[in-house]
Amino acid sequence: MSALLDSDDQFDLSAPLPRGWLLLEASAGTGKTYSLTALVARSIIEDELRTEQLLMVTFTRAAAAELSEETRAQLRLALAAFSQQLTDDLIPDWLRPLLQCSDSEREDRRQRLEVAVSTIESATITTIHGFFQSALRELGLRAGLLASAEVATEKSDLSDRMLRDRMLTLLSGSTDALGVPDKDPVALERVVRSVLSELDTNLAAGAAPAGPPDGSPESVWATLVGSIREEVRTVRRSSGRINFDDLITGVVELIEDPSVGPSVITALRERYRLVLIDEFQDTDALQWSLFSRCFRPSTDPDDPFLALIVVGDPKQAIYRFRGADISAYLAAASDPRMIRRRMTRNWRSDRVLVDSLNGLLMGTEFGDPDIPYVPVDTPPRDPDPRMLGGGAPLQLRWVPKHPELTSEKGVLLAPKARAHIAEDLTDHVVQLLTGGQILDGEGGSGRPVAPGDICILVRGHTEVDLLIEALSARGLPAVRSRVGSVLDSEAAGHLRLLFTSLARVGDTRRVAALSLSWFVSDPVDAVLDHSFVEQLQRRSAQWAAELESGGVASFFQRLRTDPEVVLSIAASTDVERALTDLEHIVELLHVRSAGRALPASTVLQLLDELIAARSETDVEMRRIDTDARAIQITTIHASKGLEYPIVLLPFPKGANAEDPAVFTADGARYVDAAPLIDWTRDGLTPAARAELSRREVRADELRILYVALTRARHQLVVWWAHTKGVADSPLARILFGDTSDLDSIPVVPSDDDMSDHLDRLAARVGAGLEVREIPAGLAMTPMPSAPAPPVDSFDVAIYPDRPVALRSWYRWSYSKLTEGRPGENEDRARGGHDEPDVPAGGVGNGDPAGSSAPLHGELLQLPGSAAFGVYVHEILERVDFTAEPLADTIATVAGRVFYADLAHLDRQALASGLAAALATPLDADPESLRLVDVPLLDRLTELEFHFALRDGSAAVRVADIFRGARSDPVFGEYFARLARSAGSFDIRGLMTGSIDAVLRIPTPSGSTFSVIDYKTNRLHQPDRPVLESDYAMPVLHRAMEHGDYPVQILFYNVALHRLLSMRLLDYDIDRHIVASRYLFLRGMVGAATPVVDGTRTGVFAWRPSSELILRTSDLLRGDT
Repeated sequence: MSALLDSDDQFDLSAPLPRGWLLLEASAGTGKTYSLTALVARSIIEDELRTEQLLMVTFTRAAAAELSEETRAQLRLALAAFSQQLTDDLIPDWLRPLLQCSDSEREDRRQRLEVAVSTIESATITTIHGFFQSALRELGLRAGLLASAEVATEKSDLSDRMLRDRMLTLLSGSTDALGVPDKDPVALERVVRSVLSELDTNLAAGAAPAGPPDGSPESVWATLVGSIREEVRTVRRSSGRINFDDLITGVVELIEDPSVGPSVITALRERYRLVLIDEFQDTDALQWSLFSRCFRPSTDPDDPFLALIVVGDPKQAIYRFRGADISAYLAAASDPRMIRRRMTRNWRSDRVLVDSLNGLLMGTEFGDPDIPYVPVDTPPRDPDPRMLGGGAPLQLRWVPKHPELTSEKGVLLAPKARAHIAEDLTDHVVQLLTGGQILDGEGGSGRPVAPGDICILVRGHTEVDLLIEALSARGLPAVRSRVGSVLDSEAAGHLRLLFTSLARVGDTRRVAALSLSWFVSDPVDAVLDHSFVEQLQRRSAQWAAELESGGVASFFQRLRTDPEVVLSIAASTDVERALTDLEHIVELLHVRSAGRALPASTVLQLLDELIAARSETDVEMRRIDTDARAIQITTIHASKGLEYPIVLLPFPKGANAEDPAVFTADGARYVDAAPLIDWTRDGLTPAARAELSRREVRADELRILYVALTRARHQLVVWWAHTKGVADSPLARILFGDTSDLDSIPVVPSDDDMSDHLDRLAARVGAGLEVREIPAGLAMTPMPSAPAPPVDSFDVAIYPDRPVALRSWYRWSYSKLTEGRPGENEDRARGGHDEPDVPAGGVGNGDPAGSSAPLHGELLQLPGSAAFGVYVHEILERVDFTAEPLADTIATVAGRVFYADLAHLDRQALASGLAAALATPLDADPESLRLVDVPLLDRLTELEFHFALRDGSAAVRVADIFRGARSDPVFGEYFARLARSAGSFDIRGLMTGSIDAVLRIPTPSGSTFSVIDYKTNRLHQPDRPVLESDYAMPVLHRAMEHGDYPVQILFYNVALHRLLSMRLLDYDIDRHIVASRYLFLRGMVGAATPVVDGTRTGVFAWRPSSELILRTSDLLRGDT
């Protein structure tokens, strides 16, 4: 591990791979994703890590998707290098030493990379909540109700309803129950709700004051919110509909449970050998407690676990408002088991800009002495700087107290100062667009600055309209990106007017109010005409009928293709912005209504629920309203992790106070549960709590400013205006104060002293910083005009013929297809509906005369149930079939995935029985393939597939699928029956499934591939001895039809065909795909498994014809 050290604790990507815990502190722009993915590639090359043993966790779905793609790209790069497909100059430095090895080792490494590239989907690369969800699913029955609970993404009103009930009970006896008799009950409820909201956000926080109830008012408050918090969690779990936070607390509670905790830790530790956590600065104490317990460092040289690598930048810890706790990061970083390394080479920004920021921020603390600014450097570049024109790379522009911008008392007025800054910003944009050049290539070749190169960063959506207005006045294209919730937009209000009118067509006042909306172009005073209101009622009635018959998505598509409506919207507002927001809200309503056609009153109710529960989650953030190249305006939070050629930061912002206070004391995090009570415990007075909270907010604001300052590649421009409250802003602390003192407010120099102060700052920073005073009268730079290009034709949007509301659109699985209903949860636990016992008198009457020989095996005596099937599948998924002794290996794995419902199961008998089944020849020839002969590299487990049916919307006639198989010699009659029973049943949407295993079987002419499915079905009659005929071909054939397994085989082979056609250059369906084998494990008893009428008992093999596979694939794709 010490090899990763140098004198400055710098991380070296070429040094020996880490073991144990490693923290990489990666300053902005230092290439953390590249380093993480390179470590993954090295672990696969050097440590023989398999992709299914890899866990990579980040904090958003978008980041997880990017991480997955970057990992795949890094593996492909390494594979190309080992395949001698890269020129020397393209091989990265960290990879060069790994290529210096023997030819045999080089080939082994190449093969490992080849397998990794083809199986990267089996790696767990997910969000923090996605990991906890998959962990609960993999833990199976040990996780209790949580394993099968539905995770609700929308906000629930459960907490509000429980609060209302508790408040009614509490205040019914006395209005002084909470110690504030002068407060209105509604106001009290609002305060308690805000406390509960903070506790929901800060999952690891406790309600303060802590301790047992003592009857004091503050204790009554703390007990109230604590009990509601726990009751809500209990009700959610028992109802089977939990939220993301329940996932985290559920896994942590499992680990802390002494009865299952050790096995849970062992299962997770053996599941993952390498764990990497991105954005670690956004963790909290609960999350870190799980990772630190499960993936602790080990001194055992035989421990297969490699490392837990966490990467983050404490200077970018900006999600405190979502519950992230920087103190948890600092505690982990200070753990003596944690090795800390820094990444300080900035690959993003020009050297002169980096040097200027080093000078500006040197000595800055970001909320804690352990979070200092870390100077960074840059690699050699040609050219550098990479932009010409537009002034210095770093600019600070300040607004003096011009008389026309100040009050009578000489105070700079914020609205006027902001308008002045917006004008100056707009003029700077014009200068960039008319005189700026970005140098892209070597030798100084470049291109003009384009609007899309510029990003304006703001703190909130309230600042955007002023900027849009100023830019639009100069004819500059600008779009807002991810700024605020769409449910706070104007569009939400106009939709509400519309649905209110449609829900009450008989109410003339509500219908008349529709004239105030975007959807009616008539003047407002037209409502004075009775005939106009009648006409509006008729139109509303027609719209209401269309909404109820087709659903909200279909209705909106009709509406947006109505020329009168579109012209009305265009006359009222920015039509692109309005249509984007309207479409976004309609999409949310469509999801909320599950695509059903509902009356206007119900849609209105759903809209009100969405507005009441609005947030700034990814799904609700406002979208860009045009694809045109335009100036982007986005929030600093949304910009995190992104970069832009030019960044403009116009409005400094002061810190906001919190109510109720959230604070850290003695290493623990708390929410003030009694904000209306003047209470003191352990020295924590109201003033002390407020100050602790205020200090955290100020530290957070400093880190938010750091994020904003580090997004630019070529130029960063910052504006300053000394308006009310901004002396308490992070920019003021950096320019005029001491960032190590968060208890005081900086003293801002007067205008007379400001120039001298900023000149001294510029001298300290260097030539890369330009300070400019904004004059009172701005001389606006002229914007050159260009003639509009001629327009030869217009493209008109035509409403599609197909209906938007597709009643048969679902995710379909093979079983739901034969049942005629959709797959509501194809992400089932393995085994699922394959495993129920066949009822007495069912398919298992193999030899009623009793002439067949007895069959003896350990699995035959074990109980049958769906839980047993799931259990066996989990075991087989985890076991290396080539391990020796195999029965002992199976027993060990069985103990680690032990289910409470199967506590009395004879695990030794199970292990022996499964070992025998795996050692059974799969054909009549005793020398034929056995599963124990198949190494892990040739077995792909739990292959999930999803593919669209036709174009995702066109119908597939189910009977057509089955008719194509009527001539099959094995199952022709079965498919004919299905075709007749399917009638005119159509399906649309996606086909999905999960194949237990795909085997790659080497042959002299190359590899072949076979679908494998494990069946634990009990085919024999439990009230008599088991006979060979119970698992012979006639019974297996009936069991296959009874379970509709031929349909399953057909779809699995279609999926395998599509996979191989994409992966194999010389793919030939006749040569590569061989018979699928359905293994009824109870009838497979080892080498002595009998052969009856030429087939091995328990083994059913069937190969749909190539013509049938291709025809079915084409039919599902829409090619026939």
